[in-house]
Amino acid sequence: MKKSDSNRLTKKQWETTARRFYDIFNDYVVIYDPIDGGKDFIIRYFNPKAEKTDKIKKENILGKKVTTAFPSVKKFGLFNVFQRVYKTGKPEHFPIKWYENNRIAGRRDNFVHKLPTGEIMAIYDNPTENKFFKDGLKESEEKFEAVFNSSNDGIIIADQRNKKFYTGNKVICKMLGYSLNELKNLSVLDIHPKKDLPHVLSEFKKQSERKIDVARNLPVKRKDGSVFFADVSSSPMIISGKPYLLGIFRDVTETKKTEEALKESEEKFRAIVENATDQIFILDKNQRFIFMNPAVSMLFGKPAEKIIGQSIYKFFPKHIAEQFVKLNLNVIESGKGNYSEQKMIIGKHEFYNSSQLNPIKNKNGDIIAVMGITRDITERKKYEDELKKMNEKLKEIDAAKTNFLNVISHELKTPLTAITAHLGILDDFKNSLEEQGRTSLDAIERNNQMLRMLIDNILETSRIEAGKFELNYSKVDINKVIKDSANNLKILSEKKGIHIIDQTKKLPLIDADEMRVKEIMNNLIENSVKFTEKGSIILKAKRNEKHIQVSVIDTGIGIPKDKIKNLFQKFYQVNSSMGRRYGGTGLGLTITKQLIELQGGKIEVKSELGKGSTFSFTLPINNHSQNNLKGGVK
Repeated sequence: MKKSDSNRLTKKQWETTARRFYDIFNDYVVIYDPIDGGKDFIIRYFNPKAEKTDKIKKENILGKKVTTAFPSVKKFGLFNVFQRVYKTGKPEHFPIKWYENNRIAGRRDNFVHKLPTGEIMAIYDNPTENKFFKDGLKESEEKFEAVFNSSNDGIIIADQRNKKFYTGNKVICKMLGYSLNELKNLSVLDIHPKKDLPHVLSEFKKQSERKIDVARNLPVKRKDGSVFFADVSSSPMIISGKPYLLGIFRDVTETKKTEEALKESEEKFRAIVENATDQIFILDKNQRFIFMNPAVSMLFGKPAEKIIGQSIYKFFPKHIAEQFVKLNLNVIESGKGNYSEQKMIIGKHEFYNSSQLNPIKNKNGDIIAVMGITRDITERKKYEDELKKMNEKLKEIDAAKTNFLNVISHELKTPLTAITAHLGILDDFKNSLEEQGRTSLDAIERNNQMLRMLIDNILETSRIEAGKFELNYSKVDINKVIKDSANNLKILSEKKGIHIIDQTKKLPLIDADEMRVKEIMNNLIENSVKFTEKGSIILKAKRNEKHIQVSVIDTGIGIPKDKIKNLFQKFYQVNSSMGRRYGGTGLGLTITKQLIELQGGKIEVKSELGKGSTFSFTLPINNHSQNNLKGGVK
């Protein structure tokens, strides 16, 4: 997991902060960089106090060996201390001793430490200059306080011997919730939870031994008992000849929460990837595997270590590898993912595979790799092929059925024509027949008409389904069509005591087949009359942007909600008893829907059982799908 380090205390930040304090120390601070494994030491830092007291400018001494800058250092005995501290990492006190060379002379009290950077720091005091110390103390303290309190991090100075706090800046007081006076009465042991003290002290020990630079995620206890987490770095310092520790605290609570959330998210993601049955992998721009989940190992029958770093060409026949590489290169060049399906061969195993490839970008937005997710779709392909074959078979059966109905209808029409002709002759003798004869003749005529209607409907729907149906477009006055249909069915409705009410608004002319629009209206109004015992039928029409909408609203028996979806199927009756009671072929609504959709419209039904139904259809005003208004469209 890539950690978020924007709020972390880095070695460089620690070093910069620490050296700002060294610049204003009243003690002398010099930092040396070991060379040749500690055989000598190069001067890297010289604070202003040392510069002034030792009567030398830092630019004339930085970068020089200590044995060159201070020729008497070995005789003085301090050089050996440097070497021991460098090797052991343990700080040493070199007691007050007289030092003299051709430039300076005086007593020196030295404390030598090894810094987190591996450098050696010497902090020393000159007891002969107490007057200078006193004179400059006030000025130094003012500078110290300014730097101390301007830091964004919490800073504490603690006595190295008893761990008691000497002072702290405003940020650390705010972090801990203590005033400065309260803080001075505490020690390191008071600002960490008791249960965590062993870990905290262990981390501090590692710091003192220079095993770590910064103690990460240490729990810190506030005055109110709440806990936050901080990165803590420390370094030694001398104040008035006494050893102290400078501690720098950075609150990383939010960073820690973010890292923990990222870690949890990563663990979940890893669990998903590791247990996925799909093959998940990453290829670099040279088509080499750089990541893969266990499913890829199972696919190739090889452990991950024998796949990682290998080219894709090693695992597939050349023509399949080239096909896959082409897809990868397309992702790299376009910067977009792609999905594909292909036949794969691994050894003697042939199968169908789906692949989803996506680019992986670095923080600069450059594509550095391609991630792939592949899945074996052999079974799905098999089912699709079977479904395709079944669909073709069903089409053949449907075509055969349509052809059969077409043929039968034509064959039935011939004798039906003869029956109709003879009924016309018999009708001339109707008045001479007895009542029983007249009743029988009426029944024959009625059933002959129903049979003719059924055959006509079958032929019409067969032609529509076969794509042999012609539409003759013209400019149609929809208001006139609605009015004519209402008048034609007025006698039928009035026999049942039902009123047809025309509430249509004035509409523009539309591009449509006038005869077929009349057929649509007749079917819908007749259907409403048939299933309405009392009340009325309201006809409405309005314009909806580029369409007209016509509605036929009745107060009939209504339709159960679960039956509405089947209304437009061929030969469908809501129930068999209704079919016997109300009659009909079961094709009227099927043909109506087909005629509406052929002309670019739609039909919908709303109904409530026992209260009535509303059939609404739309047709385009300007029908651009037609070839020619004067011609026909198949």
